[in-house]
Amino acid sequence: MMIPEIGLAITTTSTSITGAWEFVRMLMTKEWHQATPGHMFPSNQAVFDERMQAAMEPLTRPKSTSFNDITIEYYETTQEEADQLLMVIDSLRGSSSTDTVIMNIILETAMDFFNGRHSSEDAVRIIQNRVGIYVSEQVG
Repeated sequence: MMIPEIGLAITTTSTSITGAWEFVRMLMTKEWHQATPGHMFPSNQAVFDERMQAAMEPLTRPKSTSFNDITIEYYETTQEEADQLLMVIDSLRGSSSTDTVIMNIILETAMDFFNGRHSSEDAVRIIQNRVGIYVSEQVG
């Protein structure tokens, strides 16, 4: 399963469906993906292939990247690693997404529980109540 970085939708009540489709199309073009560097896999096949090829170019010394005070060094991708990655991508059969508002409600309340401000029963009740209110506001 994959977790998309961003999800897009065009509502049936949109007053500019043509403009919305033009925007979505722009996000799928080779030009947009080439101008948008990142660590995510591009959805444009040509750019994905270019980045895979670049990842396989031999390095004379490791590259490094840092995230949250952790530095990771890495070398070029081997053909075997590339084949394994493509096999994993080909095996994907669905997608999943996370609602950040709901996650923040859960994390905030969990921190209160772990810091002793709520019992587990109170934390569950608070999460259910706040998420219920949020979901009803989104649907209604």
